[in-house]
Amino acid sequence: MDIEIDEYVSLISYKSDKILVLCGNLSEQTGKTETNILMEIDLKNETYRKTELPFTPSGAWVYNGLAYFGHNIGILCSYKELKNTNQVLVILDKEGNILEETEIYEKDTMCNISPSPDGSKFTYQTGTSPVDLKLYDLKNKTSKTLSSSEDAYCISSAWGQSSGNLYYITYEENSNKYTLHVLEKDKL
Repeated sequence: MDIEIDEYVSLISYKSDKILVLCGNLSEQTGKTETNILMEIDLKNETYRKTELPFTPSGAWVYNGLAYFGHNIGILCSYKELKNTNQVLVILDKEGNILEETEIYEKDTMCNISPSPDGSKFTYQTGTSPVDLKLYDLKNKTSKTLSSSEDAYCISSAWGQSSGNLYYITYEENSNKYTLHVLEKDKL
């Protein structure tokens, strides 16, 4: 299946047989780069569709995460015209309608969101150096630090789809060592 994407690509996310692509182009009206198109590619049926987002931050750099939250789509923005906060997680349905907006207050930029299998929580990385791993609970609107060290950087996290466990990898620069950590679902 070959698909040509005429716009530039900002972020990509994958789940099962589907791929999300956040893309955009230069606005003729404003002369600014606008990342306002969400493309979903169905690999199984070899189809795709594009949806215009109901909001448009100015510039691609303001998007810090894209992922499926259950059957919905989550986009993490460091700035969004609809809110006066530094970071917002916007949950959209398949048609691009906003279902939920959650303002998240972090002193550092958030990136690399990874939602739990049921979409009720997600991990994200924040900080400049070291890179910390945090967990955000969408129901309780709370966050907690899972990994924070001056010696070890969290470089990646992912959830076990059937177990619900959280897996993450840290890198210790001094010893050049990578470590896989497992947090069981009932301890999160």
